[in-house]
Amino acid sequence: SGVPGKHGKGGQSARRFERLIEIAANEYMKRIAEAMNETFSQMSNLKAIIVGGPGPTKEEFVKSEVLHENIKKKIFAVLDTGYTDEYGIKELVEKSSEVLKDLEITKEKALMQRFMTELVAGRGLSVYGERHIRDMLEKGAIDLLLVSEDLHRFRGFVRCQSCGHEFQETVEDTNLFKKQLIGRSCPKCGELKLALVETKDLVQELCDLADRFNTRVEFISSETDEGKQLLIAFKGIVALLRFA
Repeated sequence: SGVPGKHGKGGQSARRFERLIEIAANEYMKRIAEAMNETFSQMSNLKAIIVGGPGPTKEEFVKSEVLHENIKKKIFAVLDTGYTDEYGIKELVEKSSEVLKDLEITKEKALMQRFMTELVAGRGLSVYGERHIRDMLEKGAIDLLLVSEDLHRFRGFVRCQSCGHEFQETVEDTNLFKKQLIGRSCPKCGELKLALVETKDLVQELCDLADRFNTRVEFISSETDEGKQLLIAFKGIVALLRFA
């Protein structure tokens, strides 16, 4: 850092030395702030900044005028560490895990609240139900797809071995679905020769569709009331449209 350490001087020498330490510390914070201002201002997808270190210097730093206001707004937490070198970085990363988890939960709650606001407003920008969402995805109309992390279903691709008719269904248990097909007749020819020819993870299939049309996908945990509502009330998937 270039900041002088402790000394054994007294009297005028002590005061001069303390002044030198103060000047050096301010210059050091200024250099760090300039680097942060320049680097972080260019990061359009920056979500949060976590500042750490021993002692009160970090609090003084984040409150100082050397940091741009838009950078200060990104500071999500200021944490204590016992070290300042690479061990301090490691310690900060370990302590940040819970903070980052809280940040992600806050983001997820905001996304679900945005969906609910649109749903209540009735402007036609919110959709739910797999069939409706699939239709909107294939039209490239969805801007944001919200998917529950606990959504575990499959897309079954079925073919009639008699007439070749094909159709798809979403199921929770592929083995049970295979057994059920044995007793089902083909909706086209009526023969009992339906076979499950392929299965895909529903979430992966929807994400593949989203990728084709540059639709953003966000996964929502079930740790919040909003996340539980997504999974239970909306069957794990909702979306916001680009246009009504």
